Amino acid sequence: MAAAAAGATLMSWVSSALPVIGGGLVGSTLTYLLTWFRERRRTLDSYRAPQRAAIAEIVAATNELGLMERHFKSNNRALVSALEALASASAGATETSEHAAALRRVSQVREKVDTSINDVGQAIWNVKRAFEVGRLTVIDAECYEAMVVSFGGLTGMKADLASDRWAVPADDPAALNRFVDQFGRYVDHLQDNITNLVDTSYNRLSPKESCWNKRKRAQAREALKSRTFALPELVADETSSTDG
Repeated sequence: MAAAAAGATLMSWVSSALPVIGGGLVGSTLTYLLTWFRERRRTLDSYRAPQRAAIAEIVAATNELGLMERHFKSNNRALVSALEALASASAGATETSEHAAALRRVSQVREKVDTSINDVGQAIWNVKRAFEVGRLTVIDAECYEAMVVSFGGLTGMKADLASDRWAVPADDPAALNRFVDQFGRYVDHLQDNITNLVDTSYNRLSPKESCWNKRKRAQAREALKSRTFALPELVADETSSTDG
């Protein structure tokens, strides 16, 4: 009788304790899952953030190179125009004031071109440095591949522009134009590769987000596809209206 009573008491205790134990297990499991998701997001962000920063540096350096290329092209066009004006002024046998002015103009513009060449060289080295930092930082396979393809374009550009076939005479407008046009094509090709790198990084290295925000962002992208962005109204020229 005593053993039966003890067994009944034990079973009663077990049956009353099971819901408490089960509730504790369920609660600890949910807490673990929530903590795991939060820590996983934090871990992914810490994994992706340095890579995003390295790629952002590559993008900034490439944009600076593009800006320097535009300045170089503008100054080179001014130099070509000045050289053509000098050739026209030198047609006569005697030196005229027009010829002297054309010489001064060529000298002034050539100084700007030399400054632009130095700026371009510095910009190219900045791009190279950014790529070297990226090689040490970017470890995502697809982003690394896109980055190496872009770096290959930069290396090819440097090697070709330094070759003897681009030894441009300083007073040959046609040769100067060919060199500048080729350099512009190289920079455009590099920027296209960087755009592909950014697109790849967007899909691979974006900050980890919640499912709710991911759904909202997808809806926003779909809405933007059908949206047209109109330019603001042009401000009327008040001086012309008052003159009339």
